[in-house]
Amino acid sequence: MRVSIITGGGSGIGAAVARRLAGQGQRLMLHGQGADAAGEERLKSVAEDCRRAGAEVKWSTGDLAAAGTAAELVGATRAAFGAVDTIVHAAGFADRREFAKLPRAGLEREEVSILRGILARIDQLMGR
Repeated sequence: MRVSIITGGGSGIGAAVARRLAGQGQRLMLHGQGADAAGEERLKSVAEDCRRAGAEVKWSTGDLAAAGTAAELVGATRAAFGAVDTIVHAAGFADRREFAKLPRAGLEREEVSILRGILARIDQLMGR
């Protein structure tokens, strides 16, 4: 059985991918920022949907922009399932303002989150 990590697994593209992979019987580690109770509940709801579809599911929360979070996510997935075959990095943010009006700090935070997710994937591929 394949093992997939899905960041942004509580909503949007991440949730859709999780539900699709669950139907294929994969083992899933869903990750969400978990910034508030509503976000954590959405993540739990997607996890339950995936279980009903036949997947073995774990979930975790944390800020991917924080140092070490992506590596901890990969480590927790390996501990739970023994391997990581795929990382779907769908974490992101939805800010409906014009691009020029977005706060620079928010954009930089998003860039860091994306880069740390990519680096965790590289580490996973390299067996680190």
